[in-house]
Amino acid sequence: MNDIIQQIQQEYRIADDGSVTVSIRGVARLAGVSWQALSKQFSTGSSGGNISSSKLVQSLESRGFEAATFSVTGVPDTAVALILEYYAFDAGKRCTDRAKNCCRAFMAIGIRTWIQQQAGWSQPQKSQPKALPYEFTSEVWQQLQPHERHYHSETDEQRQERRHWDIRDIRHWFRRHRGF
Repeated sequence: MNDIIQQIQQEYRIADDGSVTVSIRGVARLAGVSWQALSKQFSTGSSGGNISSSKLVQSLESRGFEAATFSVTGVPDTAVALILEYYAFDAGKRCTDRAKNCCRAFMAIGIRTWIQQQAGWSQPQKSQPKALPYEFTSEVWQQLQPHERHYHSETDEQRQERRHWDIRDIRHWFRRHRGF
């Protein structure tokens, strides 16, 4: 697998949002097929004819991909997975061991995650939570009641979940006592 990593290092791009595109040449190396054959499937005929109607292209198009754009935009990571799956299991006599090995390796971690790790990409840091207008000293912290301490130490997700349950309890009380 390490030799494959070295071979496709220049063949992928990671966008700011983390989405990955791989060149046709890079996908061909991962699948263990010639890039010319793969490129031919994704391009229009030399006389401007329709794109190849291979099972691979049909499979990609049935999942919403436009294979004809791959030579310009690159192959999205989710399409790479479909292409590897095709050459690993569905290509008949053109199935390759390399595609099977890549499929098995990527099933565990995902193509996007793997390429992001290889490139050293990390999710941009989200904005820091708003700071409290005051600092808690240990003395002030000790003076707070336990439920007040909890409120000031809970995360946004915990606070949102607590509010959800509080609203639910209020609605339940109104239904029981007010007939709503």
